[in-house]
Amino acid sequence: MEALSAMKDEKRAELGLILRACARQRLRVCRAYGLWYNSDDRSVYLVLEINNGSILEKWGELRNGIVGAEEDGLLNSAIEDGVSSCFAMMGMEICEAVIGLNSEGLIIGCLGLSCFSFDDFGRFYVDLSEVLVTGRKVQRCVAEGVHGGERLVGPEMQLIHSNILKLEAFVSPELLFELLHNEGSLPDCGSLKYTVGYSSDVWSLACILIRLLIGEPFIEEMVSYIHNLLIRKSEENGFDYLGLYKGWMEKVSSLLETKLGTKFVSLQHILCKCLNSDPESRPLVTDVWKCIRELIIKPQFDVMVSFEGALKEENKCCCLVLGKLCQLLKETDKGSETPENR
Repeated sequence: MEALSAMKDEKRAELGLILRACARQRLRVCRAYGLWYNSDDRSVYLVLEINNGSILEKWGELRNGIVGAEEDGLLNSAIEDGVSSCFAMMGMEICEAVIGLNSEGLIIGCLGLSCFSFDDFGRFYVDLSEVLVTGRKVQRCVAEGVHGGERLVGPEMQLIHSNILKLEAFVSPELLFELLHNEGSLPDCGSLKYTVGYSSDVWSLACILIRLLIGEPFIEEMVSYIHNLLIRKSEENGFDYLGLYKGWMEKVSSLLETKLGTKFVSLQHILCKCLNSDPESRPLVTDVWKCIRELIIKPQFDVMVSFEGALKEENKCCCLVLGKLCQLLKETDKGSETPENR
């Protein structure tokens, strides 16, 4: 209790939100077993459930089927129904996990495949341990690529984003700009007037789903897009941001159409909308969930589901990656660590 009392209010409040989410969203957020105090290093540890496996491991052989069982890349009719149903079940579970986390006022903004796990019944949930670890790794990538708050140039920007993508972490543009701004490297990043919110998780969620559908080609397009975006943003204002975005979206849309054909037009459409450069124009996670659900059951027969009380951007929320628990200790603080700054 003494260690908790010594914590800063913001860090203690954030810890409380996490524990509450674990307790209230037991099926959608990993379990928290409690707090453990190590008297040797005077640190308080959050003990969370260990994950059971990764999404890619479960996707496995089916991924090869969904990206094209025939030479033309379209879904083979013999496996189409099974693969689409499998993707639909996984996609819905992932959406529900994000909805559960968001409903507790928590957002991430840089979801990765490792941020989700599943229980013995195949239910997916958010692995908060991986979320916090991934958040710190992303912050470290940014911090190591920044030199004393100096304005970054192209090669440095490329290195930062390349290292982030190696983590398979899909960072929403507004969160990446915020992280760079916090390091003093993008003093004018607010010119885009986009803030981190619930829609930031929509971007990351769509990236995960597209990654499952397309595979590595999506990563390659992501590298190219963000690299060009960061270089031009760091060089000068007034560049053709919308033109760059539209060109990238055309490539992503083409990849989806090539791999999936024309049968899943509604799914392709909503996933592309999730990647909108304007967070306010992105659909809700519940909209993505409904669209994926239609792969299994048509709307006219789906009478059991009703979503109410959709989350609004004005609702107060806490971004874990920007929060205190993901902050890296500064070199000058390492020699004077206390329970207050751990």
